[in-house]
Amino acid sequence: MPCIELRSCWAAACLLLSVHAVGLLDLQISPWYLPLVATKEFIISFDTYQTPTQHAQRLDSMLGAFPTPVSYSIAPRPNTRYPTDFVVWRLLDASLSIVPWLLTTFPPIKSIVTNRIHNVHVLSSPTKGTLRSIPSTSPNPLLVPSRELNVTGTPIKVAIFDTGLNPTARQHFDQIEEIINWTDEPVVNDADGHGSFVAGVLASKNPSCPGLAPQLKLYSFRVFTSTKTSYTSWLLDALNYAMYLQVDVINFSFGGPDFHDAPFVDKIHECAANRITIVSAVGNSGPYYGTLTNPADQMDVIGVGGLDETLSKTAPFSSRGMSLWEISSGYGRVKPDGLAPATFVHGLTPYGECTVMNGTSMAAPLVTGMAAILLSQMTPDERVRFGHVGFLKGLLASTAVPLASTSKLEFTNQETNNIYEQGSGAFHLGHAVDQLQAQMKEPKATIFPAKLDFLDCPYMWPHCLQPLYHSMLPLTVNLTMFHPTAVTSELRGVPKWIPGENGQYLSIQTSAGAFWPYSGAIGVHITVSKEAAKEIVVKGTLVFDISESPPVEVPVAIRVIPTPPQHKRILWDQFRNLQYPSGYVPRDNLDQEDEPFDSQGDHIHTNFAPFWMRLRELGYHIELLTTDYSCVPDLTVYGLVLIVDPEEPWFAREMAMLHNAIESYGVSVLILSDWHSDDQTSQMHFWDANTLSTWYPIVGGSNVPAINDLIQKYHVRLSHRIWSNDELGYKSGTAIIQMPSNSYAVYANLTDGESFVNMAIAALVQIPFSASSGRLVVYGDTSCVDSSAQMGPKGKNCDTLMKELIDYAIYRQVPTNATLIKDFFATEPESKSTHTTQLFKYSKVLGHKPACQSLQDT
Repeated sequence: MPCIELRSCWAAACLLLSVHAVGLLDLQISPWYLPLVATKEFIISFDTYQTPTQHAQRLDSMLGAFPTPVSYSIAPRPNTRYPTDFVVWRLLDASLSIVPWLLTTFPPIKSIVTNRIHNVHVLSSPTKGTLRSIPSTSPNPLLVPSRELNVTGTPIKVAIFDTGLNPTARQHFDQIEEIINWTDEPVVNDADGHGSFVAGVLASKNPSCPGLAPQLKLYSFRVFTSTKTSYTSWLLDALNYAMYLQVDVINFSFGGPDFHDAPFVDKIHECAANRITIVSAVGNSGPYYGTLTNPADQMDVIGVGGLDETLSKTAPFSSRGMSLWEISSGYGRVKPDGLAPATFVHGLTPYGECTVMNGTSMAAPLVTGMAAILLSQMTPDERVRFGHVGFLKGLLASTAVPLASTSKLEFTNQETNNIYEQGSGAFHLGHAVDQLQAQMKEPKATIFPAKLDFLDCPYMWPHCLQPLYHSMLPLTVNLTMFHPTAVTSELRGVPKWIPGENGQYLSIQTSAGAFWPYSGAIGVHITVSKEAAKEIVVKGTLVFDISESPPVEVPVAIRVIPTPPQHKRILWDQFRNLQYPSGYVPRDNLDQEDEPFDSQGDHIHTNFAPFWMRLRELGYHIELLTTDYSCVPDLTVYGLVLIVDPEEPWFAREMAMLHNAIESYGVSVLILSDWHSDDQTSQMHFWDANTLSTWYPIVGGSNVPAINDLIQKYHVRLSHRIWSNDELGYKSGTAIIQMPSNSYAVYANLTDGESFVNMAIAALVQIPFSASSGRLVVYGDTSCVDSSAQMGPKGKNCDTLMKELIDYAIYRQVPTNATLIKDFFATEPESKSTHTTQLFKYSKVLGHKPACQSLQDT
C-alpha cells in the first residue's frame, strides 16, 4: 500500500498536525549496526538533561548488557548543542520488538514511545489580500486599551512555533531576537506565509497593520518544513530550547486530533510548570462539536476559539468542545477557554506587506499578545509568582465578556453561543489590565465554569435542556481549576455542599487528583434523592477548599422533576464506543477518503447531538452510560436501551442482563449499526511513518460480529458486506440478512458496489417470551443520526424513520412502510469474521471483567 496522508479538516487557514509519510533521515550508525532497514523509530525520554552524546553513550551501555546484539541507530537532529532529555532511536530489527519494553526497566529511562510525524496545512481558502483592498475598520474594542495605556509588551519574550520567518523581515519588527530552524531543511525562510502572518499579528511595526505588542522580544521557531512536515522530536527540541531561553509565552497556531502523543503532551506540561504560558488555536472544524485540537484542549494551555466579524458570535468555523480525553469513562471539559477576533485579522506577508486572514490561527496570536501585555505590567518579582498559565488564564477567563446566548433551543450550531462554543466569552484586554493588580493583591483559585446554573439556557447547553430526577444515573460535569500561585495544589478535604432552596434533595460527590501544573479537573457527580417527588428548582453552593488559596464557591441551580415513567427513559450505551486516537478506528462513511479515522467522539453531545436534541423534543429523558451494564443499578427502569455505532463487544454477563430485561421486564433495544467487512478492513491498512509500521483497523465501522452475538438469540443477523444508498442517506452500512417469522422489516434498494438489490435495512421484532417482553429493533447505518462533517447531508426522511423505529420499540407502533415477515428467512449464509484485529489492545471488554461484577454477585 502506498503511504497515505491523514488529515483532520480545518477550515479557514488554520495549521494542522496530522500524520504524513516521509523518507528516513540519514542514519548515524551505532557500533552495533547491522545493514538492516529501520523498522521502528522511538523517542526515548530520560529523567535528566544531558547532551545527546551523553544520552547515546548511556543507551549504548544499557544495550551492551543485553544477551543478544541489538541493531539500532541514533537519528540526527538539528541544533543538538543544547542539553536535552531525549534521543531519537531507531530499532533496525523487527524481531527484537521487545527491546523497547525491556529498556523501560532501566531507571534513567522515563518513557519510550514512537516518534510521530506531523503534517501542517492551510486547507481552506481564507480571506486574504492587501490591506488597501479591505475596507477600513474601527479599532477593535477588545484590544484598544493596549494602545490607550501605551502597553507594548516590553520586555516579554514570545516564541512563535510555526513555518518560520524570513531574515529580511527583521526590518518590519522592533525586536526579533532569533530566527531559528528546527527542521532538517537548511533554510529559515517562511515558504508558506503562515508564520510571518502570525508574527505580524503579534509585533508588526508597520503603521498600516500594527501588531498588538510591537516591543516584545520575538523568537521565530521554524518547526515545519517547506512541505509542511514536522516530527514530534523537532517540537520537543524547540520546546526544550524555549525553556533554556526562559521565554514567557509560546504561540501555537496549529494543532491536531492526537492527544495521545505522550512526549509532546508531557513536554507541554513541563513548559507550563516552568512558567511558560502556551496559547493555542482550537482549530477550524466548526460548527461541529467535539472537534478541538491538541494542545489547545489541554488544561494547562489557553485554548483560543474565534469570534465572527460582529464580535458578538462564535465564528462558524471555530471548533467546538467538549474535550474528548475523558469521554470514555466520564464527561469532557469545557473548551475553548475563550474567544478572540478571527475574521479579517491584519497581519504581514513574508515580505512585510499588510494582509488579512481568517481563522483561529489568527485569534491565537492576539491572545498571546494579551498575555505578553499583562506580563509586561508586572514587576520581575510579580512575574516570578504570577507569570504563568494558571494566573493568566484565570485572569483572562474571569474578565472575559460573555456573548449573548440566543433564546432558541433547537440545535442550530452557529447561533446558540453556548458554553462549549464560547467558553468564558470574548477575552477583553482592557478588563484584564484593569483587574490585574486586584487579582495579584488577593490571589484566589479560579474554577470554570464559575457556576453550575442549569437554568441558564442555552448558555449551559446541553445540561440545561434535561432536568434531573431520582434513580437517574449520576450527572457528571467537569470543572477546571486554575491556580494563581501554586504549580502543585490539591483539594483539602471533601468539598462542602451548602444547601439553598430545596438543596436537601441533591447529593453531590466530587473526584479530583493532585492539580499540576497550575491547573486540574474536578469531576462533579450529581444525583437526586427519592424524596424529590414534584417539579422543583434546587439551589445551593459547592465550596472548594484548595491548598494555597481562599475557598472558592460555585453556585448550583438545577431543575428537578418527578421520575419519568419507564417508556420515557432511554439508556444510551456510550461505553460501547471507541475512537481515534486510542487506536485505528476507521471512518463510518467510506466515501470520505480524506478522513480515515472515527475521531469526533460518537457522543450524544458531539456528533450525535442533533439526534439527542430530537429525542429531547419528543419528550424522552436520556441517561448516559459510560460503564458496562454490571454497574447499572436496575436495567428494568428503562423503556429503551440505545446502542449506536458500537465498537466494543459485550461481556457474557451483560448479554444475560440485557436479555433478561428484554424478555421479562418490557425493556426494548434499538441498535444502530454500521458497516463490517473483512475484505474492506484488510484493504484499509497503510504504511505509517509515525511508527515505521503498518496500521490495520481494529474494527469495522461497527463491531457487527459482536452485535450478531448479542442478537442471535432472537434470530436476527446482520450482513458482513457493505451496503449503501446515497440518495437514501444510507452511506456505508450493513443490511438485515436474517429475521424470525412474525416480525417486520423496512426495505430499501441498496448496492454493494455492483448492483442494487431490495434489502432489509431495519428489523422490528417483538420478543415472544412473555406478554411483558420488549422489542428488538436493528437498523443498519448511523448516517441518519451522525452530524459529523464526514457524513455529509442526511437523507430526507431520516428524522421520520428514526421516530418510527423508536415508536415501534417503545409503543409497538408499526411503521406504515414496514413489511410483515410471515416466515423465517436468511438471505445470506451465516459467516464468521476470520480477520484478526488488534482490538484486544484497546478494548475495555476483551481480557477484562465487568467493572461492577462484585455488585451483581451480591
